[in-house]
Amino acid sequence: MENLVLYRKYRPTSFSQIVGQEHIVKTLTNALKMGKVAHAYIFNGVRGTGKCVKYDTKIIDASTGEVLTVEEIYKRKKINLFTLGENYKFKKVKPSDYVDDGLKPCYRVTTALGREIEVTSSHPFLTIKGWKKLSELQVKDRIGVPREISVFGNKKMTKSEIKLVAHLISEGSVADAGHSIGFTNSDPILVDDFTKAAKSFENIKIVKYDSNEKRTLTYRAVQINRRNWMNQPGQSQNSIAGFIKRLGILGQKSKDKDIPKEIFQLSKSSVSLFLRTLYSGDGGVDFVSTPTISYYSSSKKLINQIQHLLIRFGIISRIRYKPVTFKGNIFPNWVLEISNRESIEIFDKKIGFIGEKEKKLQDMIVFLKNRPINPNNDTIPSEIYNLVKKEKKLSGKCWTEVGIALGYKLPKNAKPNFAYSPSRKKLRVYGEVLNSKEVCNIANSDIYWDRITNIKYIGKHQVYDLTIPKTHNFIANDFVVHNTTIARLLAKAVNCLDSKSPEPCNKCLACNEINQAKSMDLIEIDAASNRGIDEIRELRDGIKFSPNSLKYKVFIIDEAHQLTKEAFNALLKTLEEPPAHAIFILATTEIHKVPQTIISRCQRFDFHKLTLDQIIGRLAWISKQEKVSIEKPALELIALNADGSIRDGESLLGQIMSMEDKNITLGEVQTILGVTDIRAVQDLVDYIVGKENSKAIHHINTIANQGHDLIQFTKSLVSYLRKTLILKVDSNLAKLVASELTKEQIDVMIKQGEKFEQTDLLKAIHLFIHAGNEIKSADFQQLPLELAVVECCE
Repeated sequence: MENLVLYRKYRPTSFSQIVGQEHIVKTLTNALKMGKVAHAYIFNGVRGTGKCVKYDTKIIDASTGEVLTVEEIYKRKKINLFTLGENYKFKKVKPSDYVDDGLKPCYRVTTALGREIEVTSSHPFLTIKGWKKLSELQVKDRIGVPREISVFGNKKMTKSEIKLVAHLISEGSVADAGHSIGFTNSDPILVDDFTKAAKSFENIKIVKYDSNEKRTLTYRAVQINRRNWMNQPGQSQNSIAGFIKRLGILGQKSKDKDIPKEIFQLSKSSVSLFLRTLYSGDGGVDFVSTPTISYYSSSKKLINQIQHLLIRFGIISRIRYKPVTFKGNIFPNWVLEISNRESIEIFDKKIGFIGEKEKKLQDMIVFLKNRPINPNNDTIPSEIYNLVKKEKKLSGKCWTEVGIALGYKLPKNAKPNFAYSPSRKKLRVYGEVLNSKEVCNIANSDIYWDRITNIKYIGKHQVYDLTIPKTHNFIANDFVVHNTTIARLLAKAVNCLDSKSPEPCNKCLACNEINQAKSMDLIEIDAASNRGIDEIRELRDGIKFSPNSLKYKVFIIDEAHQLTKEAFNALLKTLEEPPAHAIFILATTEIHKVPQTIISRCQRFDFHKLTLDQIIGRLAWISKQEKVSIEKPALELIALNADGSIRDGESLLGQIMSMEDKNITLGEVQTILGVTDIRAVQDLVDYIVGKENSKAIHHINTIANQGHDLIQFTKSLVSYLRKTLILKVDSNLAKLVASELTKEQIDVMIKQGEKFEQTDLLKAIHLFIHAGNEIKSADFQQLPLELAVVECCE
């Protein structure tokens, strides 16, 4: 992950490098000097960037098949979702909480299948080694995504309605509402299918247009008798136009086409009919080289929606960008490909084609039967062999037995080779021979192990999280989605062989083992995925044994608040009588969820949110180390978007460094991050204070013309006015905003606040909150802001 390389490269290796937590560092180093080491610590970090998804992330209602955004779900406060259970199968669940986590830095994660999701850097993804935060992942890592989400609804549409919608999306013309609906295709079977579907609507006939024999024939659905419709208020003159208008697809151009929300709520047979009709138009079959079923479209949204519907049938598909050239111009275009043999066979059985393409599909099926099976990329990451070897040891069986079951000529060759990833079928044999329920569950799971191809910072966005009881994960955008630096330093310090200083030397054997993640005596547990009583009991059993090479065994439990009640009870027994050689470090961002009985047995440290100046100082130091010159305002903008997190600040800086030269300007940072400098907000506030509505309106339009997101700008403006109000109430409250502003910015804000009447400031905040809500639906995005400015300046 290129933009997070700096975070790993400059991770603190000594206490002196820790920024903004001097109160913790001082206490720990003094204790180490005196040889006073506690056996249990709890580090309570500032929540900072939560494990959230962007506001427009798509989530499926597990009961109806409806696709909603997480923002819509947050407002409803009611939905059934899919969650991945301990057996790696999806099941229905209701969220226990709906969390608005405000504006946070977000990243877009893209995979080899073309799936995309936009999340915060600390959002966990499923890996074969358990759940890992995005900040710990990089390009080429493999993560678990759903291979099948079997959900269908009971919404009713006639077969003719379903076919008509599919025909019009694939080969139809609905862009010009002033003309009748058109369908262009040369396959007589498809033409007949469209004609019958269209004629089932009232007062419709089909008229053929040949365009002087220059193009493929177009068939238009027009009225039989216009007079029957002329005097009916509220009715469309064309019944088909009225129908597709209600579905929201009338007037769509090819690049804007999408699938109506009603389709996602149909029964399985109805969705199958829709896809069969759709693919018969813009779909294709090719087995000259690699057997592939394809669908082409200039609408990426449509391609994403089709990919999702295929997942409901257990069909794996890949999205590729494939632009087309026409008359010397290049136009965006995407292709959705099904090339996995199992998926092609499922498509044949559950969907299929209408017309000429059905025969091609059957020819492909015959062709495939005579070819050996190649799992392609549908494999399990090779790290699974660590579990296989562990299970083999427990079973007492030998590799030869597995080899015989696999049909190997040399059965002993069944010993795992970490250079290759096993297929699901092969792993299933390992599981069955070794009597391993866990291995079998992974082999038979609802998970496809996709590969990350890109991670890109996309700016600050509104984010939400859903709290899922027990499993702590849910499906979003067809992904499965879910503060320990000082803890690792403490582990090094207590084990460092150089006892002259409380600082780890980073040279001795103990320090090197921990730095290189090779120490068997440093055990890190992510409670988000290892939260049950069995895991804690296993941990307790391991405590009994003395350290392998270090003085202390150190157990770091991250996200400790996610442990179950039973797990906490089991842990409590250990904390009450800890072995002399064991140290526990619990890390959490939600200490209120940790039982008081646990907290009382730990030495507690509360982390502070970093100030903007502290983050700027750290980023400036890194820039110097990297020999990069960066303008101070540019550093301030990066730090502001880090939202109090050094890790996010370092990742943003890395993103920018990877795209720019050795001299970085404010303008370049604004362009890359897609955000507006705080000075633009300050200038607008100056105009409002001075009642200069003409300059304020010109300023807003300048920002809009520069391509800035007015919704984000308005949120920044409201946030700025809020801070101004806080400082106007009492300038001594500056510490409340220190994590978001430099000292100079606070001084400017205080002066602006002095020019405001408090009632005018309150009025401005209310007006711009309202304007921010109105921008989303406004025909002219500037208008709500312009109206608010005029009213403020009255």
